[in-house]
Amino acid sequence: MRTPGRSWLVLGGCVLAVTVALAWVTVVMLGLERDELRATTAARHQEAQQSALWRMDSWLSVFLGREAARPYSDYLPFTKDQTNSLSPLLAFESDYIPLHFQLTANGVTSPQAPGSIPSRFELPLSSVELALKQQKLDSLAEYLDLERVRTTVELAESLPTTKLATLAMAPETLPAEEHTEYEARAMCSVPPAPGSAWADGIQVDVGPLIPMWISNSEDKGNDQLVFVRRVGIGEDKLFQGFFVDWPKLGETLLNQVGDLLADAALVRVLPQSSEVHPDQRYLANVPVALVAPKPDPPTPAALTPARTTLGIAWLLAIVASLAVGITLHKSVELSERRQRFVSAVTHELRTPLTTFKMYSEMLADGMVPKEEQRQQYLETLKDESGRLSAMVENVLTHARLEQSNGAQPLEPLTLDALLARVTPPLYRQAEASGFQLDLQCDPPGDLSLKVDAESIGQVLSNLVDNAGKYGRNGTASAVNLTVQQDNGSLILKVRDHGPGVSETVAKSIFSAFDRGDRDPTDPNPGIGLGLSISRGLARDMGGDVTLERNGGEGACFRLEVPLSS
Repeated sequence: MRTPGRSWLVLGGCVLAVTVALAWVTVVMLGLERDELRATTAARHQEAQQSALWRMDSWLSVFLGREAARPYSDYLPFTKDQTNSLSPLLAFESDYIPLHFQLTANGVTSPQAPGSIPSRFELPLSSVELALKQQKLDSLAEYLDLERVRTTVELAESLPTTKLATLAMAPETLPAEEHTEYEARAMCSVPPAPGSAWADGIQVDVGPLIPMWISNSEDKGNDQLVFVRRVGIGEDKLFQGFFVDWPKLGETLLNQVGDLLADAALVRVLPQSSEVHPDQRYLANVPVALVAPKPDPPTPAALTPARTTLGIAWLLAIVASLAVGITLHKSVELSERRQRFVSAVTHELRTPLTTFKMYSEMLADGMVPKEEQRQQYLETLKDESGRLSAMVENVLTHARLEQSNGAQPLEPLTLDALLARVTPPLYRQAEASGFQLDLQCDPPGDLSLKVDAESIGQVLSNLVDNAGKYGRNGTASAVNLTVQQDNGSLILKVRDHGPGVSETVAKSIFSAFDRGDRDPTDPNPGIGLGLSISRGLARDMGGDVTLERNGGEGACFRLEVPLSS
């Protein structure tokens, strides 16, 4: 059609012009705020780094605080006093701590690999598990050198608390602002040393946990992260600590800040390091640095006045374009529906009007002398008038539904009374179409209802009429009418045994004046209002009409109405 095409062309030109103008304004305004975006992004990135460091150090302070507060006796395999208790670390399991150890001049021991234990103790682990713990101790003990540990611990304890995590690397080499923030974070998050206490008449002095990276002579590149503390028991001195599974711990720490810094990484800071990378920020609890590259290009601010104004302008332009497009589409669609309606009504009226004209002229002119033939003509005129009356009634009903004049009044009935009122016309209708109506009713006949019997009859008549028109499969078959009760609703299903409804047709089958894939020359009469009216009447009663996908042959339409209102 030429007129709709021209309308769409004009609309497209207007939308294109508005889009070009808005795009030019957008480019200019974004260019003006580009420098501001860079500064804002840099500030937010720095803020995100500080928040990430605080979050990771806070998490570590809880994790390390539990270990810093652990009594020195937990590192003994079992107590030799009257309590007769095993070390709680014997059955200790952690994703981040594979092994606790105690380092003395006599070597390395672990409460988790106790060796021989007196038989009076009931072990919580199997021999296989103990053997695995012993293998773990043997492999990790190679990393522990008493002199090196003693030297590192003494050096760390001689430094201020805020430097424990980095040891020889001096945080004061950081810029003043970052150094102040580092000092504050360390003071708040580094677990304090337990200090001195008396146990069994002996003074026990426990120092702070000191983190360090250690390696053995055979595997220089595979440094292990350990936390060690000095323990003084009377005149004796020893070292207690634990190994850390750094890959798992590092992954957990990065997950803590994934919402702040998506591309962040944690790198080791060795005691000999004195370089300060411009993208590094140091943790206070662990000798590692956070590396978070600055985003390039800068991430735009979430909302600015310019972007808000542009967003509203674009939104209004899009909404206006959509509104005009929808209005134009509805207008074209309404025009097409009217054309389909005119075509369908013209086709529906042509045959009966021709029949009326021809038969009435023949009867009026006395051209049908035989009484039997005259009666046949009169029956034909009666049938055609009934069909015209039904078509007019459908159009009037559709107009009433379109104007939303409200539902018809409901009346109390029993199920038997309802079926007695609505089924006789259905039997005649099915028989006239060459079908047999098969009625199956599950609920009891005395079931109380409050329904609009006339509307139910009209809906069922339309459904049976459709089954008679489109439910043929080449042989005579039945139309099934099934009555059921389900969750306070009356369910009436009309099912034929024809070719069914395709997926494409099912999408628009309930639209007014839509006859699916039927064209106006289809021999089956109809103007495409039956299913639309049926759904409208059902919804006026508080129910609905739907097409069931039964997976078999034929089409099955389901009418559901509430039993009472």
